[in-house]
Amino acid sequence: MIPSAAPRRGYPDEIRKEAERLYCSGAAVTSIATKLTVSVRTIHIWAKKYKWERRAPITRVRKLKAIELLAEGLTPQEVNRRTGINTRTLYRWREKL
Repeated sequence: MIPSAAPRRGYPDEIRKEAERLYCSGAAVTSIATKLTVSVRTIHIWAKKYKWERRAPITRVRKLKAIELLAEGLTPQEVNRRTGINTRTLYRWREKL
């Protein structure tokens, strides 16, 4: 008789990594939980256990610097590397220039 493997507990690593990416980019915990079908408590536990850090909020100074860089002709990807502001956000701002 071959012993059966115990069922795996927990979530796949891909789910946890996506949760970390969203959390660190500043997404709301409730929206992360809803999107990934994970409990809010689990997100908080992971954040504490793995010492996830949220990005600094976009301050007025950071936004103005990013818009200045976009106006100078830098791509949203280049501005993202310099400021840490989400590329999608930068595309939206660039469209308004």
